[in-house]
Amino acid sequence: MRQAAPVLDARLTLLLGMVGDAKRVADIGADHGRLCCALLHADVSRRVLAADISAPSLAKARRLLNAEGLADRAVFRVADGLRALDGAFEPLGADAVVLAGMGAKTMRGILSAGADHLGAARLILQPNLDAPQLRAWLAEGGFVLEDEALVRAHGRFYTALAARRGRGQSFTPKQCALGPLLLQRRPAVFAAWLAWRRDVLQGVLRGLDAARGARSAVKVRAVAQELAWVDAAQKGEEA
Repeated sequence: MRQAAPVLDARLTLLLGMVGDAKRVADIGADHGRLCCALLHADVSRRVLAADISAPSLAKARRLLNAEGLADRAVFRVADGLRALDGAFEPLGADAVVLAGMGAKTMRGILSAGADHLGAARLILQPNLDAPQLRAWLAEGGFVLEDEALVRAHGRFYTALAARRGRGQSFTPKQCALGPLLLQRRPAVFAAWLAWRRDVLQGVLRGLDAARGARSAVKVRAVAQELAWVDAAQKGEEA
């Protein structure tokens, strides 16, 4: 008898919603497997791939899905990045690929090394660091940003992006920093995130006050520019 679905925090609930109606979902870096479990419990997905470079981490996902009676609808692979996708969902391939809980630099490396394995899958990306750099990289690399969202969980903010291969896009530095779709839609949590980001930037500027040299001056200008964008966004203005 199937047990109750595991309780997801706000971050994983956001990712679950962004997967949409994808029937074959790969979670790269699945770790505990709670997202895979929730996808199958909700019958959002027919099959999932739980993949992780760490065998002990993947064992946690296997134990959870076994306990829930869902392991027969899952593929488990210890693999490096997107290589895990090879043959996992024959013959159609994955509808969506999730990379979450890692830095943007790590994500770029995974996507660059494994781009040939993606097919037409939609990417669901939740970077813990450097979302602006990830937005810029996706645009320059021939991906279309289809969705982005913010959520607050465990006292911190998380950004999630959905993208798909396409003709690419061109974003301004402000759009990369604050999110083109977030600026357009202004979700309820956006105001709180702007206030938090303003505090962070002001703290960085204070820390740079005592620094010297050309490199520090360049950093001060960059931080001051982003602070101006945040101030303008808080007022609903352009900068």
